[in-house]
Amino acid sequence: MNFTSISRSADEKRVILEGLLGECRGFTELTCKPDDPLMVEITLEPPVGMNSMFQEVWNWVEDESVRCVGIFGMGGVGKTTLLNRVHNQFLQVSHDYNFVLRVVVSRPVNLENLQKAIWEKLKLPEDEWDPSDKESTTSAILKSMKDKNFLLFMDDLWDAIDLLIDLGIPCHDHQNKCKIIFTTRSVEVCNRMKVDKRKKVECLPPNDALQLFRQKLGEKTWISHPGIPEIAHTLVHECKYLPLALITVARAMAGTMDLEDWMNAEKDLKRQVSKFTDMEEEVLKKLEFSYNRLPDEIHKRCFLYLSIFPEDHEIYEDDAIVLWIGEGFLDECDDVHEARTYGRKVFRKLRHACLVESVRQSTPLGEIVKMHDFVREMCLWVYSEHGSKKKKVFVQEEVESFRMEDLKKWKDAERISLWRVESSVDDTSLATISCSRLSTLIIRDTNLRTIPDELFLSMPCLRVLDLSDNYNLQELPDSIWKLINLRYLNLDRAEGKTHEVPVEIKNMSNLVVLILSRNFLVSAEVISNLSSLRLFYWSNVSKYWWKFESSAKFCEIELLEVLQMMQSVEEIDITLITAEGVEKLQSCPKLTSHVRGLCLFVCYGLASFRISVSFMRRLECLQSLDLYYCDFTEINVGTGEYEGSYESPGRYSSNVESHAPKPASFASRDSFQGLRYVTIRRCKDLENVTSLIYHAPFLENLHIEGCGSMKELIVEDIEDNHVTSNRVFPWLASLRLDYLTNLERICRRTLPFPALKEIIVRECPKLKELPMTRDSAKNSLQVIEGEQEWWEGLKWDDPASKQVFSTKFVSCSDAMI
Repeated sequence: MNFTSISRSADEKRVILEGLLGECRGFTELTCKPDDPLMVEITLEPPVGMNSMFQEVWNWVEDESVRCVGIFGMGGVGKTTLLNRVHNQFLQVSHDYNFVLRVVVSRPVNLENLQKAIWEKLKLPEDEWDPSDKESTTSAILKSMKDKNFLLFMDDLWDAIDLLIDLGIPCHDHQNKCKIIFTTRSVEVCNRMKVDKRKKVECLPPNDALQLFRQKLGEKTWISHPGIPEIAHTLVHECKYLPLALITVARAMAGTMDLEDWMNAEKDLKRQVSKFTDMEEEVLKKLEFSYNRLPDEIHKRCFLYLSIFPEDHEIYEDDAIVLWIGEGFLDECDDVHEARTYGRKVFRKLRHACLVESVRQSTPLGEIVKMHDFVREMCLWVYSEHGSKKKKVFVQEEVESFRMEDLKKWKDAERISLWRVESSVDDTSLATISCSRLSTLIIRDTNLRTIPDELFLSMPCLRVLDLSDNYNLQELPDSIWKLINLRYLNLDRAEGKTHEVPVEIKNMSNLVVLILSRNFLVSAEVISNLSSLRLFYWSNVSKYWWKFESSAKFCEIELLEVLQMMQSVEEIDITLITAEGVEKLQSCPKLTSHVRGLCLFVCYGLASFRISVSFMRRLECLQSLDLYYCDFTEINVGTGEYEGSYESPGRYSSNVESHAPKPASFASRDSFQGLRYVTIRRCKDLENVTSLIYHAPFLENLHIEGCGSMKELIVEDIEDNHVTSNRVFPWLASLRLDYLTNLERICRRTLPFPALKEIIVRECPKLKELPMTRDSAKNSLQVIEGEQEWWEGLKWDDPASKQVFSTKFVSCSDAMI
């Protein structure tokens, strides 16, 4: 091209450009679309009561080694508020994250929508987005994310997500900085997401809860009448400090300045939560999401059943599981052991979903859990078909008497539970009461002296009857034995005097669970006719035990013989009060294999409690062993011939040669594989528990009380006995020693106690040392409880040990406050 041609082309382009500029002379300014901001502040009222939680989570955020943080807790507790506060804090500090995304995860998780949000935030080409080609989409996201420092907030996560496979987001193996923070109602989701740190959000402390309520109510309403703050305190307490409930009630009361309206609101909230303004929509329905996410109908039925326990009631897991078995909820399980395993699985799921929370672990009746009052309200609301049939469940506690208006509610109820009622039922008040729909009746821990016979005649469909802990009952109504549809009957400590179970009980052919105190004398003829019986408990000796001692020997032996022959019985908890009964049990191999709980009470004539190897092996299901008021001097475990290579430990004393089991055999089949709980009380001649401890490697709780002859728990030197220290008490969580006036030591060598959580020592004046170093129970110990004088008199080989454990000590007087 020559210069003339170039010049001509330039002139033509100049003309075109001048024309375009002429068209644009009407514009006074030029604009362009800015880039999306990295983060946008989330509107958030000043959070109340979250400073310490926020600071803990923020410390994790600043720690680059922490890449994934899970925030969990029950619905409405403030998880999202905490997440948003963390999000907004990034706008106040400098950071080098160049990709930030916050998403609310839907139910169920919609992976396509999540990937779409990530794709758009990454500004990947829209024409390349192809949700049908998941592999290519995930690869494109991963390729773009690899060179980024990213921050991902996910709110309300209900299921675990594999970030790399499902979304294309690298996490723990990412070469650059990354942080993933999410909220969930399930600790199980935290575990499956492999979080580095997790934080449970709890309900607010009372003062912070009141501050939140006041903030949402508004100062104008708060100061409008001097009586309002006092009622507000009550409303906050009724909300049980749950933020979602506090906000809902406060907003409903905002602008209400008439004190009478406040007084009515207080009554309404106490009477029926679901009818309070906006409570169904704003609280109960949101909490119901957790219920709806339970895996199957069995989990849901078991959960709803817990509403039969009163508010703030401590629920023993085993207690609830046996009730579930009695109701038939776990009938799909092949046997009682499988049913118990499934029941524990249900409770694990409920704990993980924050529908119940642990109060105390490792008791003879399993873990203890509680339901938050609003979770329980949701539970009752769901069971009553969202409030349309609110009379299906009737729960009452701590009332002075049965009122006629309450008794009339019984006729529509399916489940009734009454707790700590002071006076008896009036016979005349029951004349017109019909409970034709009632399937469950629990009357526990009351001062009832009589129950009229007419009561049970009006309950033809009753399947579960629990009259336990009614010590003052003078007599049981005869109509009980006519309830032929019963599957569960609990008369444990139902009355003090000796009572012979009548022959009519044999008509209860559907009975699966029978729980009796030892003051009920059960004949062989009666028990043998219960063809459906699977769980039989015959324990808890009455204070009037001496009145039936003469008949106990015959009754024990006869009953053990019959139970040995019954094919249906799968689990037994039994108290034996004669030496002959103990001897008989050892000669019943089939029966022994079903014993879950064994108690020896007094057992006159039993000079030594000898447990042979074969007897110990057959006690494969034994979980708890109680020894009360027995006169024997020794517990001799492992007598008889061993199949192994080492010699039986036999009897231990401080002046004989030791034959403790060797490490190779410890925790082998020649030990109690299931024994978790041992309680020994008032066995005044018992010298030590060495043999028992050596054969109970999985022991979790040991409680010894009032054994005046005991100087050492474990005699002999552990190393000299060829048993390494870490083989003794490896699972022990609780050690309690009471009124052991001559106890000088627990054992002679220090022990690691890797699982020990608590030591309680009371009235053991000669115990001057603990078998512990500063490394013992290093990551587990929570408390050492005892008298201040005892603690100050303890001797330590290493001053550092005393310093370490002094932070765990609580005096008995302080513990009782």
